[in-house]
Amino acid sequence: MSPAGGVQPWVIYRPRTVRGVLGQQVLLTGAVAGEPPPLPRWSGPGHNGPLEAGPEYTLLHKEGLISLLIR
Repeated sequence: MSPAGGVQPWVIYRPRTVRGVLGQQVLLTGAVAGEPPPLPRWSGPGHNGPLEAGPEYTLLHKEGLISLLIR
């Protein structure tokens, strides 16, 4: 169902599965759309709730492009 005066959110492309090497960075990217713009959340095993930016993670969201950098 679309919000009043908006467009239902949808995923344009999902982040792909990647394998990392301990000590190297991993970048996951995706794209979402909708009006108002959706606010995506990242989650991962061993985490209760969405990931938050900090020493291990950088979260980026600009104009529908989403990225998660894992250090």
